[in-house]
Amino acid sequence: MNDSVLKQIEGLKWLPWIGDIFSTLPSNQKIMIIGESHYHDNSPASIEKHKHPEYTRAVIRELAIDRLYYGTKIFPNLYRALFGNEAFDSTKLWAMLSYHNLIQRTLSTTMDRPLKTDFVSGWKTFFHLAVLAKPSTCIFLGTTAANTLGSAIKGTGFSTKGVVWEERIGTSYAKTATIQNGDGKSIELIFIKHPSKYFPWQKWNEYLHKKSPKQMNWLKDNSEIFLKN
Repeated sequence: MNDSVLKQIEGLKWLPWIGDIFSTLPSNQKIMIIGESHYHDNSPASIEKHKHPEYTRAVIRELAIDRLYYGTKIFPNLYRALFGNEAFDSTKLWAMLSYHNLIQRTLSTTMDRPLKTDFVSGWKTFFHLAVLAKPSTCIFLGTTAANTLGSAIKGTGFSTKGVVWEERIGTSYAKTATIQNGDGKSIELIFIKHPSKYFPWQKWNEYLHKKSPKQMNWLKDNSEIFLKN
């Protein structure tokens, strides 16, 4: 996918990660992970890094692919939720996936929370990205974004029948929705608890494989990412 086209998306501060083979995958097996926010530490160096349009991609390369977790649990917990372990080739995995942060504004600390307006504007940008990337399934890391889908989707060319609150897992409810664009193509949205902390990954693993078994099993079986059982 051409970066020059992505840069024309209104509100897009950071270019999304698009895996090398993502665009060539079957139309029903394109999985996009939707993170929530980027945070800087108020140092000049951190603030400067967040200004770069490649910042999200740098995070995926360092934290997700190279596994330089820097003390964070987001990606190891995500991996366990997807596969039940971390015994796989992360380079091959991320060649298949795409990744986008919904909130396109840098937050000042990890204690800072996005505003409702951040989520609404983030959704608007996401809808433009979805037209280009054509994901079939989006797994949201965090459930808060689901609360603004109904208001944000108006006038975008997409439609939805609303968000479904499903089973409670730990302290959070799993949520799902389906959105359709003008040509009738659907995108499945799955909202899970943010995997940063207090994340019962075993239960979320069970939920994802129950909710979206074809995608989860296809990702495992066809990517050849597992090095051992």
